[in-house]
Amino acid sequence: MIPDRDLPNGDKNSLAPSSSPSHIPVLLIEVLEIMNPSPGKNFIDLTTGPGNMSKALLLANAPDGKVLSLDCDPRTVTEQNSNLAEFGSRSIRRCANFSDVLEVARAENFLEVDGILGDLGVSSIMLDHPEYGMSIGHDGRLDMRFNPELEFSAYELVNNLPEDELTTMLRGMDEKRFGGRIARSIVRARANRPIETTGELAEIVSNAIPKRFHPKRIHPATKTFLALRARVNLERESLEKCLGDAGEILKGGGVFAIICYSSFEDRIVKAMYANNRDRWERMTSKPVTPGNDEIERNPRSRSARLRTYRKIA
Repeated sequence: MIPDRDLPNGDKNSLAPSSSPSHIPVLLIEVLEIMNPSPGKNFIDLTTGPGNMSKALLLANAPDGKVLSLDCDPRTVTEQNSNLAEFGSRSIRRCANFSDVLEVARAENFLEVDGILGDLGVSSIMLDHPEYGMSIGHDGRLDMRFNPELEFSAYELVNNLPEDELTTMLRGMDEKRFGGRIARSIVRARANRPIETTGELAEIVSNAIPKRFHPKRIHPATKTFLALRARVNLERESLEKCLGDAGEILKGGGVFAIICYSSFEDRIVKAMYANNRDRWERMTSKPVTPGNDEIERNPRSRSARLRTYRKIA
């Protein structure tokens, strides 16, 4: 059995390939309207990626507002520096899992902030570069780690987890009907030789699900890939800790905005609110979703759901 470890953050929709070479911020206009950045306000970007959302906040909260930008992937540092260095000391950048946001905020004396933003989608860079090993559309060696320094990758999980653990993991990602069949197919395939690449795994999963049950809008292996990535990076544990700590960092009346792309993430966020109604006020009765124009420009945004909460003073 692969031991549990403290790992990183969230996920993005269908894992389909994109023609865009770089990450496009999702629901940017809506986020800025809700966060209402203005001079002197301070924000935390939990999932910075290349830094486009942080940059938008810094442009709006000039000349004296600050943004603390976190990302657990050290490979994003160069692009973050390119996008954010111009803001000098107003941009504070740290390579850290968003589950560690409270510890980082305390270390940086960055408490009582006006807003916290979390976009739980992996960046287009991760999906479009085979070396990350997490995309169905770009064949690469199985990996799926947000931080390459993590010990266990999807390769170890796929080739070592017992069948019953694989089944439980898949059913936890809503692959309830075919989780057992997929797990058996993986175990049979790896008995001959290790499953090496994302393409091999996608084909095994696709063949395990009868064609008449293949979903129309996403690849049949999507949920399997999401389940593996969540396990590799302990996404559930990281998200639950981050949600619990956010209220310790925001000032009274501060805004917490979080963008989910799967029902797995969305359930965790909704449970946070349901269990803490004395602490949070829901700002919209329904999640905000992208319009047709945005989906046409950026198909990966189609499953995004923005939920926003205000900390009760």
